[in-house]
Amino acid sequence: MASFRDPRAPDTLRFPGNIAPRVLIVSALFVNLVCAALSVFIESPWHVRVFDALLLLALTWFELRSWPGDITSNPQGLRQLNMFGKQVSLLPWSEIQAVEEGHELGGPAAEAYGLATDILIIRGASPGRTITHTPRHPDRARLRREFQTYKVSLPTELTTPSAHPTA
Repeated sequence: MASFRDPRAPDTLRFPGNIAPRVLIVSALFVNLVCAALSVFIESPWHVRVFDALLLLALTWFELRSWPGDITSNPQGLRQLNMFGKQVSLLPWSEIQAVEEGHELGGPAAEAYGLATDILIIRGASPGRTITHTPRHPDRARLRREFQTYKVSLPTELTTPSAHPTA
């Protein structure tokens, strides 16, 4: 789904997380739940059960962190929601200190396998207040235009179209 203007609040632009990663993440969480239930009934030594529990816990944490939280933009600032619709971060336009590009999932190593890894990190004045636009969100170019609309200074590599080839 592409970004869109909210019909109830025309000054709000929504960047919803894509549906395909959400379906995959929910499926993976279900598989984790089934594996956890099966591990209760299968006889095995205690150290194997501990290893299984730690592995399932790590996978579940990774899957929950990969959830593409919806991002909204309005005259007050940027807001990101978690998977339950609860606000995680609110950054007023005046408090945005930096807009940086980065990579997730190992960066260039994952790109060799055809995975999109480029992310846009919007940092606020307070430490830890960030909003992350991932490959699981639509319309990065439109988000950049929102920065220009609200006069947020972008690094020069973010404003040049040649720095971001479309694939």
